[in-house]
Amino acid sequence: MQYVRDNIEEMYRIVAVVSMPQTAFTATGAGVKSSVLFLRKHKQEISEKIFNKKNQLKEQIKADNNFSKTISQWEKERNDTIKELEKTAKEQNPTATKKEIGEIIKDEKVKLQQAFTDKVNLLKEELNDKYFTAKQTALDDYPIFMAIAEDIGYDATGRNTSNNELIEIGNELANFIEHINKTEK
Repeated sequence: MQYVRDNIEEMYRIVAVVSMPQTAFTATGAGVKSSVLFLRKHKQEISEKIFNKKNQLKEQIKADNNFSKTISQWEKERNDTIKELEKTAKEQNPTATKKEIGEIIKDEKVKLQQAFTDKVNLLKEELNDKYFTAKQTALDDYPIFMAIAEDIGYDATGRNTSNNELIEIGNELANFIEHINKTEK
């Protein structure tokens, strides 16, 4: 789901998030917690600027942390260890075929591959954390209207209630949109 958030961030200005009660769609058979997201499409040049800035950050973090070099080094170490395992297995079983040697070292090879994968994933996670921290400071910050609607004019069975917070939220949202229309271009 991160790619969805990334695309929204690049292509749209998030105007508002209105959280609905879990009972909002219960009368129709859906029991999900939902929120309504209000977006405004960025101009093409703004989307490109955000996209380029994010890619620049990613590449800078990879370079600063020697990502490619580290992965290549770990791959070489893994491959060298596998060759060593094959050599040792061949010395202990001189008549074994290459396929039999592969079977003999299969479990060790799987463990090595898993350890390699774990190290790579940990590094990626670490760099991802650095990226998100850097992105928060590099990209422009802006206000987002946020509201939680507890009573939306009807209950879980679909019966009308005496209160509908969405009307007040709608009025406040309209004022917020008017404000950002005046102050943001």
